[in-house]
Amino acid sequence: MSSPKNIGIVGPSPEFDAHSAEMRQKLADPDLRAQVRIQETAQIDSLNPDLVQVLGLNAAEGGALLDLLTEQQMRHLDRFYVDRSAPQSVADVSALMQQHSTADLNNKQQIKDLIGETRFGLYLSYLDALPERQHAVYFDGKLDASNKLTADQKQRLMQLLRTQIRQSLQKRRLAASNIPAQRRSGSEDIQATMRQQKADMTERSFLQMVEDSRLVLAQLPEILTPSQIAVFVSMEDEKLAAQRVYVQQARLEAGMSPDFDE
Repeated sequence: MSSPKNIGIVGPSPEFDAHSAEMRQKLADPDLRAQVRIQETAQIDSLNPDLVQVLGLNAAEGGALLDLLTEQQMRHLDRFYVDRSAPQSVADVSALMQQHSTADLNNKQQIKDLIGETRFGLYLSYLDALPERQHAVYFDGKLDASNKLTADQKQRLMQLLRTQIRQSLQKRRLAASNIPAQRRSGSEDIQATMRQQKADMTERSFLQMVEDSRLVLAQLPEILTPSQIAVFVSMEDEKLAAQRVYVQQARLEAGMSPDFDE
């Protein structure tokens, strides 16, 4: 689903302020709000492939679930852009996180009430496997009609991606826990420090992405045909190229050379 997930102390940002003002205007105007709702419905539908089929819902039940997910997302947008100001303290952040947690529990209960306990269990399993499902569906969409994934290939690819995603998350958590805390003096340029940290973080993320891609590609011959692998490699190259540009931009913003060791 489309939602601003990162919660933190939001500092002065012209871009954030302008976007927030635009979203508040859209959400307050009935016609513009209706357009936002249509966009959110389409995005939720596209980001949750095969959901109706996995849960065994008919058309009416699937439509009701999509309507509920859209309504929950609209409430989330209201909370994020309309009902709150930027947190200014640790206590504000804690309160915001508690609000988010409570809303998430309420949302899940509403979904459970709508589709029933058995299907709700399937829904939670679906969400747990959503990243690899999205990746597999996106990849299948890149393939020619005569070269589509078989059901067995799709399941095996999803399992491979699932394993790699979990292993990557473990490595990222371990790496994050080993980053030493930086001491800051009263005269330190906080904004410069934040730009440096962003550059370091994006570079580490890129290098981990390269390693993840290498490990997945090494196992693809067991699952995909050579022509399918060629498409997957092209897709991975595009992803890494976009992330590389992001790293270079972050390094430039931090006053560093855009070049870095890969």
